[in-house]
Amino acid sequence: MSEDYFKKDIEETFGMPYDEFIKLDTKEQHHLIEKTRGKKFKIDERARMDGVPISNITLDEKIQNMEDRMLSKPKKLVKIITNKFSKK
Repeated sequence: MSEDYFKKDIEETFGMPYDEFIKLDTKEQHHLIEKTRGKKFKIDERARMDGVPISNITLDEKIQNMEDRMLSKPKKLVKIITNKFSKK
């Protein structure tokens, strides 16, 4: 039932059969969506867990943050080790 509703909604919204809409290139589909909505089509790049956005931080920012943390670990480890040996 939901599939039929989706197909009917596509046909009513874009004025073309569902089969033709599916055959269009993704750029053409995005253009039709932008034209119909009156807004620019943009991709949601927020970090997700199980398909649910977990924050407003983008995936690129999350990866950069993880890389920064990984690179800072050796410095912290060296500091801890040197502090332990310098106390003796």
